[in-house]
Amino acid sequence: MNRLVLAAAAALVLAGCTVVTYYPEYQPQVTETVVVPVVPDTVVPNVTGMGLKDAQNVLMAGNLLLGDIRYQALAGPKEVVIGQTPAPGTALPAYSRVDIVINMGIAEVQVPPLMGLEPSAANATLRTFGLLTGNVNYVELPGVRDPQVVSQSPTPGRTVPVNTPVSYTVGIKRRYVNVPGVTGKTLHEARAELQAAGLALGSVSLVHGGRPGTVVAQNPQKGASVLPGTAVTLSVSTATSMVAVPNLYGMTLEQAKRVLGEAGLNTGQVG
Repeated sequence: MNRLVLAAAAALVLAGCTVVTYYPEYQPQVTETVVVPVVPDTVVPNVTGMGLKDAQNVLMAGNLLLGDIRYQALAGPKEVVIGQTPAPGTALPAYSRVDIVINMGIAEVQVPPLMGLEPSAANATLRTFGLLTGNVNYVELPGVRDPQVVSQSPTPGRTVPVNTPVSYTVGIKRRYVNVPGVTGKTLHEARAELQAAGLALGSVSLVHGGRPGTVVAQNPQKGASVLPGTAVTLSVSTATSMVAVPNLYGMTLEQAKRVLGEAGLNTGQVG
């Protein structure tokens, strides 16, 4: 009999019922059994692009908990979820934790104007605004105070992230050089001296007169102030060849002039 009672009581307990057992010598005792429902696995929702509060609500609605939160400073929308672990679509036991990454955004500043500043002042200004110095180029310009910024990129007033490089161009005074005197020098010596002065050798013409093989004239002249790379033209004396004077006796004047010309000679005074 007792065995039957115990078996029946056990069956009722497994069914989640309340069993009351009576003992003659004791007061009635109540035995309760709590049945915890089994929650099935859940699928991780996609919370990227959501704010922190919305992401937490979506996770809770899916029987998941918010795990660790990390923050990053990247370009793009601020204070939204940009990453999560596990990935969306992953099956997890209920009440598992999902870690997220939130973008706090990058601080932005307006590019300051640099025109008219010397390079050292321009670099200091960029540092003050949290910007970096980019490429710096130099260009020779007429009428420019030496040196100063004449252009920049990005342009002033543009909004950019902190630590953006700003490149600029510095205008410097146009340099001039004095033309050296090369008359009396050989062509080889003249070319070397012009190149050393930052000038170029221009056209070379051959002329008679002067010491053969030497420069007898130049343009621009010695001491002229010119831009670097200016070409200097030269006149170089050529060696005079010796010719035999033809016999003109018995010739008319016109015949004599013709014969002299054919011999490479000029007609002098006619007496």
